[in-house]
Amino acid sequence: MILPILRRLALLAVLGGGAAVPTLAQAPEPIKFGKPNLEDFNPKNFVADSTAEAVVLCDYGVSRFAYYDDDFHIVFERVTRIKILKKSGYERATVKVPLYHKNASEEKLTKLRGFTYNMVNGQLVKEKLESEAMFREEASPNVTVRKFTLPNVRENSVIEYAYTVSSDFTFNFQDWQFQDDIPVRWSEYRASIPKYYDYKMLMQGYANVDVSEHTTGTMQVTVQEGGGFVGSGFNTQRVSGSSTTIPVEVKEHRWAMKNVPAFRDEPFMTSSKDYISRIDFELAGMQWENQPYRAVANTWHKINEELIDNENFGVQLKRCSFLKDQLTALMAKEPTPAAQVAAIHSLVRKAVKHDGQNWMYSSGPLRKAYDQHRGSSADINLLLIAALREAGFQANPVLLSTRDHGYVDPEIMPLLSRFNYVVAHIALPDGQEVLADATDELLPVGMLPTRCLNSVGRLIMPTASASRWISLAPSTA
Repeated sequence: MILPILRRLALLAVLGGGAAVPTLAQAPEPIKFGKPNLEDFNPKNFVADSTAEAVVLCDYGVSRFAYYDDDFHIVFERVTRIKILKKSGYERATVKVPLYHKNASEEKLTKLRGFTYNMVNGQLVKEKLESEAMFREEASPNVTVRKFTLPNVRENSVIEYAYTVSSDFTFNFQDWQFQDDIPVRWSEYRASIPKYYDYKMLMQGYANVDVSEHTTGTMQVTVQEGGGFVGSGFNTQRVSGSSTTIPVEVKEHRWAMKNVPAFRDEPFMTSSKDYISRIDFELAGMQWENQPYRAVANTWHKINEELIDNENFGVQLKRCSFLKDQLTALMAKEPTPAAQVAAIHSLVRKAVKHDGQNWMYSSGPLRKAYDQHRGSSADINLLLIAALREAGFQANPVLLSTRDHGYVDPEIMPLLSRFNYVVAHIALPDGQEVLADATDELLPVGMLPTRCLNSVGRLIMPTASASRWISLAPSTA
């Protein structure tokens, strides 16, 4: 009987109680916050890259799982130390931490602390990060950025900061970047993942991985059983139940790179994220004790349906009747379908000016952007698609990732986060297919802005099974 009971308790530990502290790889931590190395204040130690404005002395991160508030959470801890070599490196003292939020849940930044170290008359002087140097700004509808600036940075300063991020979103496991646009002396990342979670780990880049360790450990989970309250009114008392501690298998990973050269941008390249040495995590599925595997990754079919039903995407494409009279006049004036599409494109392009914001969801009703004569790229291009549909054309949205946002690999599991832009796809009666973007005053139908020329996009059709990948290469109408 003992084995079935232990299995049941292990399931209870995962699904319903207890505290867990995972054991990470036993290698010593590469950095101790608050204890800088005096040798790092000697400029002679930083002559390997004479062009470097700063050097990352150590960047160390750990992601693990913890259980509290009746649910599992991801806890990410980071310590970073940077040496400032030139005035152009002062901007390294401003740090941005993105935090995801959705509905009532949000990632939380805690234990934020930082110091600037300067050598003054042979004495090490440190200045503390103050609360007035911390700011909050909204980067997108689901991402808030916490920004902070370390004080009194000068040439030969060493800056150091540490923080913890607690996340309710198990799909948003912390990625890690080993390389930067300045040299990195040591970058290390550790991840401790209970066996119940299946993450796909995507490593990219050309720098050598000096440490790659993968072991199996345990995390001790304490299960509380029984207990509760007895009595009533002022005589109510809490009665403790029994507890059982159970080991749960954990997959432990440790990666590290040393002396990583600075990444240099090259002409005509896409985002550095496509080439820089990094590791990304994607949650593919989960499997609890004695339960079948449950895939949680999106499918293109599911994404397609969600977009079509989204109030700020597919639903807006049905709301363009306010342009009916103008569209009727344009259609009567132009003799060919291609000319009619060009006229509608010109109408939208002149009516709504691009405000510089790029996104794939509208900021509100398309009528509002039209009346205000100003809108985001999504406002403009969704209005273009809606107007083309109102005129009787087969027009549909194409999701894409701009060049500075990164390359989209069709072979990697479907993720909406890979996209940040939408353009129009028009199927003309003669069988020709063209792409259009109405944010640029000079570009005709059949040409996209340079920022959009990034390999492929995903055509979102009214019927999910008809959706497909299409090339973003320029064409003419």
